[in-house]
Amino acid sequence: MIEIKKLNKSEKLWKLYYADRKFSDYIRKRDGECQRCHRKDRPLQNSHFWDRQWWATRFDPDNCCALCAWCHTLDRDSWQEDRLGEYKDFMLKKLGKKKYGNLKVKHYKEVKKRNAILKLMSWLSDPVRVDDNEIT
Repeated sequence: MIEIKKLNKSEKLWKLYYADRKFSDYIRKRDGECQRCHRKDRPLQNSHFWDRQWWATRFDPDNCCALCAWCHTLDRDSWQEDRLGEYKDFMLKKLGKKKYGNLKVKHYKEVKKRNAILKLMSWLSDPVRVDDNEIT
């Protein structure tokens, strides 16, 4: 489990836009291609399985995958609208039933925005944890 970082006087809490950008960059770099159509020639976006409104899973790498814009939101059958069908099947295969179940429970937990950003800052500053893809 990651300890929430305490900021020293010279550090500032990241703005939400900056935190989202840093996390999205990580996911897109980690996956390297659209996880649905496997194309590498389209710009990638960070797709959240459980909506971004849930602070407990907003910055959880297990909750996210890289999708091209077409698969993410433009296609009539995009994964963004398919959390009970193909997208759920993908997540179950990717995570396994236990990890998927844990993620489902986690997304309902109440977490403050500040703590979610502080946890992300701690996680991204630790290269070992980033390589392990673990943020809990």
